[in-house]
Amino acid sequence: MLAEIYNFLFLKPIFKFLSFSLSLFKDFGLSIFLLTLFLRIFLFPLNLKIYKEQKKFEILSQKLKEIQKKYKNDKEKLVQETMAFLKKEKINPLPSYFLLLVQVPIFLAIYQSLRDFSTKSLPLFLGILDLTKPNFILATFAGVLNYLQISSNDSFQVILSVIASLFLVLIFSQLPSALSLYLIFMIFFNFVEKKFFLKFKF
Repeated sequence: MLAEIYNFLFLKPIFKFLSFSLSLFKDFGLSIFLLTLFLRIFLFPLNLKIYKEQKKFEILSQKLKEIQKKYKNDKEKLVQETMAFLKKEKINPLPSYFLLLVQVPIFLAIYQSLRDFSTKSLPLFLGILDLTKPNFILATFAGVLNYLQISSNDSFQVILSVIASLFLVLIFSQLPSALSLYLIFMIFFNFVEKKFFLKFKF
């Protein structure tokens, strides 16, 4: 049942989209760019909700710090007060988690599509990159962008960001570079959207 849902919602649409765009533009990298753009447009309502929640959370973060300071010696009370505060202010982190989870079947669908495309003679991206093979430079670039995206001024968060980004480079350097390129495009569009919303205050 889950396999059928996955095939219907992710694998078949992504494979058909990549096949069609590849037949038009003869560039798999451009096909991935267009796929990423299409997905960002499709996920736009969810992204908008996430940005609003994040902005609201930033404004209320000072109150959370006060709660943490007040109940720092009572962990159970701290959790209760924190959850009560989030419920009162209607801060919902679930959309952010959903956006992360939905990336998993998308990555899998792109990877599975590549297995079929790899039997064909795919044109090189920009005339130099074979996206069916791993590329350490592209994976490293994706890791650096990921670090810039999730890093913060908090020292503990910085450590987590570095570890997560290094892990990402390690994994993606072993996978077809098309996945690294997809992640780079996703982060790029994320930067663009954030700049747009911050500038125009949506």
